[in-house]
Amino acid sequence: MRVFIFLLILPFSLLSQEIGERDYVFTNLKHALERPEIVYRLDLSKNKLLEFPNSIFEFKNLEYLNLSKNKISQIPLKIDSLSQLTELDLSKNKISHLPYQMGHLQFLEVLTLNNNTIKKIPKEFSKLSALRRLDLWSNEIKEFPDSFGELSQLELLDLSGMLISRDLEIKLRNWFPETVIRISNACNCKY
Repeated sequence: MRVFIFLLILPFSLLSQEIGERDYVFTNLKHALERPEIVYRLDLSKNKLLEFPNSIFEFKNLEYLNLSKNKISQIPLKIDSLSQLTELDLSKNKISHLPYQMGHLQFLEVLTLNNNTIKKIPKEFSKLSALRRLDLWSNEIKEFPDSFGELSQLELLDLSGMLISRDLEIKLRNWFPETVIRISNACNCKY
């Protein structure tokens, strides 16, 4: 009987997180600001934020930031000061422009930007040398800079729900022959 109870409790104890542990996810900005030095993961999704909270830049150790499902329209130019970021989710916002400073996030591995109105990828994105996963589906991007092909670690590129020309699809597949590229049916569109 004791073994059964132990086995029943074990999964719950493994899932519990303590503040200060690297895997702990802060979901309240006010609480996170009380001890910014121990904030590694911050999830402020679905908070009806109209802008990128400036106080986030106090988290010098931040590795994971989720600001999805808000109403953010601009990414601050000083985004590159979050130099430890490995994962950034800004999906389902109102972002139309990406600052070139995002290309300086040298440790960024996962970038999720789906469901925005982004029209252009800055050429500086080629400097995201650690980027493995880029989710851009349902945006308005029609072309990528030639330097985009330098993302040598890219494993997944999601462009679903976008009007991608056959020529661009061929170019992307040539740049990234080993990458999983998700594209809705390519069109014979001329832009």
